[in-house]
Amino acid sequence: MTDYRSVRLMRALGAYESEPQALFVGGCVRNTLLDRPVSDIDIATVHKPLEVIEKLKAAGIRYAPTGLDHGTVTAIVEDMTFEVTTLRRDIDTNGRYAVIAFTEEWVEDAQRRDFTINTLLADVHGGIYDPTGKGVEDLEDQRIIFVGDAGQRIAEDYLRILRFFRFHAQYGKGTVDKAALDACKEAADKVSSLSRERITQEFFKIIAVENPAAVLNLMFSNNVLSDMADRFKPETIERLCELQKRYDAKDLIALLLTISGLEADYFEDRLVLSNAEKKLIESYALGLVVLKSASKKKMRELVYRVGNIAALQIYFLYLARKNLLPDIEIIEISRYWQPPVFPVKAEDLIRSGIMQGPELGKTLKSLEEKWIAKDFPANFKYKK
Repeated sequence: MTDYRSVRLMRALGAYESEPQALFVGGCVRNTLLDRPVSDIDIATVHKPLEVIEKLKAAGIRYAPTGLDHGTVTAIVEDMTFEVTTLRRDIDTNGRYAVIAFTEEWVEDAQRRDFTINTLLADVHGGIYDPTGKGVEDLEDQRIIFVGDAGQRIAEDYLRILRFFRFHAQYGKGTVDKAALDACKEAADKVSSLSRERITQEFFKIIAVENPAAVLNLMFSNNVLSDMADRFKPETIERLCELQKRYDAKDLIALLLTISGLEADYFEDRLVLSNAEKKLIESYALGLVVLKSASKKKMRELVYRVGNIAALQIYFLYLARKNLLPDIEIIEISRYWQPPVFPVKAEDLIRSGIMQGPELGKTLKSLEEKWIAKDFPANFKYKK
């Protein structure tokens, strides 16, 4: 956390004073203590947003006023971004957003955060501050515990229900905290009041954990997003994740398709997917029709139709559904085989007397299908 870019920023914010005016907070502290990669660096400060901007200007640091109403300014030091947020307390909440007021009290700010392990603070010298007095212990014990009353924390933002399950999968171990689980179950119906965009973002993070089968099962059995559980088969997802891990080919769209029972439009009213994601789901679903029985010939056809990356995931889906072991030669084809170019051109058909128009396209397509069915022979030619 303390490379020269963060040092420059923290100096500008007064982090080196005897009473630090800024501290590292949340995930970057948590992951550093766990010796895990740090992707985002968040900083909490006593300075109000406009004061932060003035200090950044004075230090020649670029910034973006990304969330002034909520106290957040994005600082940009060379190629690195930092979220700088003023200490806050909640005035009013409704489960989706909060009205806040700024404060200079570190403990007060910690009381509005979700889990004890996310309240941890660190100074520029590596000193750790634990404003709830429980964060370090819960992190060491791998427990996901809400700050204060679990029901109240959830009522402030219903997305915390999904975040609880994700954090348990990522950082928890052993029995789930009963108070937290009971509070999530009691408020499970409130998840539907969140925007589909927020649900989608968090759901993708959940299925991105190493093996999401256990946490999905825990969620669904406690009525959280239980409308997605009707086709859920944990053993299939476990097998798919094992294959993806073995071949270093993680793919969340394939996982989604497993959850949906291979129905391409299953998530239409549940999640917000991009056109590219929808197209990939459809491609996987159609590819499984091609791969009714796995063979080297069929895999070459699949690679030709959908490409190597999609073909590999379709083969994984096929194996996971049928509980089969992979064939190494088929795996090699799906990953590395490069399909040849169809040797017949429209010009060849025109020279043979076929006029341009629908008949030309139809004939060309028919020939291509015959070429594929014959397993891509190099000497394939059009004959009248």
